[in-house]
Amino acid sequence: MERPVVSVAVITYGQERYIREAMDSILCQRVSIPWEIVVGEDASPDGTRGILQEYQERDPQHIRLFLRERNLGATRNLYEVLQACQGRYIALLEGDDYWTDPDKLQKQVEYLDSHPEAVACTHRCLFVDQHSRPIPGMPVNAWFYSGDCYTFADFCRREMPGQIGTLVMRNIFLTPRYDNRILYRAHPIVGDRTLFMLLAAQGNIHCMPEVMGCYRMVQQKGASNWVSQSAGRNVLGGNVRYLCALEEYCRSELKRPVSFEQTKRQYYGQAFCKMLRRPSRENRSVVKEILGMSRRPVSLFFSGIGHLAGSVPRMVWRLYGKK
Repeated sequence: MERPVVSVAVITYGQERYIREAMDSILCQRVSIPWEIVVGEDASPDGTRGILQEYQERDPQHIRLFLRERNLGATRNLYEVLQACQGRYIALLEGDDYWTDPDKLQKQVEYLDSHPEAVACTHRCLFVDQHSRPIPGMPVNAWFYSGDCYTFADFCRREMPGQIGTLVMRNIFLTPRYDNRILYRAHPIVGDRTLFMLLAAQGNIHCMPEVMGCYRMVQQKGASNWVSQSAGRNVLGGNVRYLCALEEYCRSELKRPVSFEQTKRQYYGQAFCKMLRRPSRENRSVVKEILGMSRRPVSLFFSGIGHLAGSVPRMVWRLYGKK
């Protein structure tokens, strides 16, 4: 097989309900360049692996499967898949998302071909539910950057240039400038912000205005996505650890000091209020953990008091404002 120009990197775990829609949206792409699909199947407990093997049997020339013997976790699985990609460009797609424009890949590759200063490009996305229906009240590209040129300064403001399934990037894993292992070392499950950090440190990311894909947002018990897994758990300590890891990497590896102090204080305030509302062992340990990670724990403690005071009017309004 001719060396691919673009590799489509797919990570999946426990997504037998959605993986066909994801794979079909890749296979219907109209491209005039050599391509491949590299899939990391992370030891799913359901029928995801069998479905992928069916697809590979139909097109073994283009589809390469990495079937994990044990669960690696989302970010380690992603890292291993990206390491295996042979293309000059890499497009990403998670197994429960899908693309809607058959010319998506061709458009993004052509853009990067003609704009060597850009390290990657993204596009707008639509939010859909478990039945692939648009979520009412959720605007197109909600949560994500609204401009057209995403820079490292935007990363420092905690902006995101797009959902991970909208990204086509230059293959920075072929000749790495930095230690890309931060992708799984910073957080075992969340990796999109880490990847955008690595890219923004090496060039700008162009954000196309077209809607060419769908991001599936599901929150239900037993689902494999992060939103569902984190529901009902106190993940605020993990959020702070993640930001601390990115700050340290930017300082030591990228030589670009970055501070997420304000966001960490907000997380602490939320953890403090949650502990007061429900003083469980988990909630108390999260507050203690966040204080332990702070260089100024006393100041952080009093910021929690301030967060609590600021939340009182909102709680009163919710209780009595509509009566």
